[in-house]
Amino acid sequence: MVKVVCPECGGAKSSYAVSCGDRGCQTGVRACEFCKGEGQVNSEAGERWRAGKGMRDARVKQGRTQEQEAEWLGISPMDLNDIEHGQRFFG
Repeated sequence: MVKVVCPECGGAKSSYAVSCGDRGCQTGVRACEFCKGEGQVNSEAGERWRAGKGMRDARVKQGRTQEQEAEWLGISPMDLNDIEHGQRFFG
């Protein structure tokens, strides 16, 4: 299977993050959630991510919330979130 640079992190594998809890806020490094810190994904996953991002960009441009878009598409907001984040294809 062909590997491509992760479209979420651009191959960086991780990013800096700030997390806050009952002990205050702390900085740290977190692995990319999409590629799980590998910096690469298979080409199918890359295409899913690009398709989902395109759907999200169009929805935001039209001023619709995920809840409104999910209702219009006849799917749950949770499913739409997965689609927009490249976790699954629409359809």
